[in-house]
Amino acid sequence: MLPVFRSYLDGALPLRRVADQGCGKLRNLAALTGFARKLYLVDTQAQINSTTVRWGRHVPLTALARDFGANHDTTIRLLDDASFARSRLELDAVLSVAVYDVVPRAVRAQIIRDAHRNLRRDGYLLLVVPRNDASITQRCRPTNRYADGHVFANRRALTFYRNFARRDALLRVLTKAGFALEADLSTYRYLTLVLRAR
Repeated sequence: MLPVFRSYLDGALPLRRVADQGCGKLRNLAALTGFARKLYLVDTQAQINSTTVRWGRHVPLTALARDFGANHDTTIRLLDDASFARSRLELDAVLSVAVYDVVPRAVRAQIIRDAHRNLRRDGYLLLVVPRNDASITQRCRPTNRYADGHVFANRRALTFYRNFARRDALLRVLTKAGFALEADLSTYRYLTLVLRAR
């Protein structure tokens, strides 16, 4: 979805300082290095300390980010979510891809507050939330309902899922946190929103 955001933001002020909130295994790293001069990769401390498979071997995320930043004109910094919650980075944009659908309401609300705290006034919040995946929604039953979503067994752990078939509930939380909707670029499979920090 980054090309969609780039097309929409064409002509906007340069996005020099950007965060990937919920960066996971750094799947957006290559695309975002061309999107920002300074890139913050934000996730839980456990995730930041983890590895990902690259070139057939396990590579620490810290090493991958360091090496990638050295080979591009982008300064990259990994930041755990607790540090991000305390920061005021005055970012131009926060991007969050496939995060809001897999965290419960209270965690989602905290993520939204943290994004707002770290954005400059009129900074962008760019959201991509997968939705309407029939392979998941058909397993959403009253017996596995939890909070505003559902839980599923996943190996030896539980996975949370919230299907945002409609944007209204999420938009209320975003508005309350200080965001204004600028554009809805959604498709059936993806809730895709461009918001501005007020």
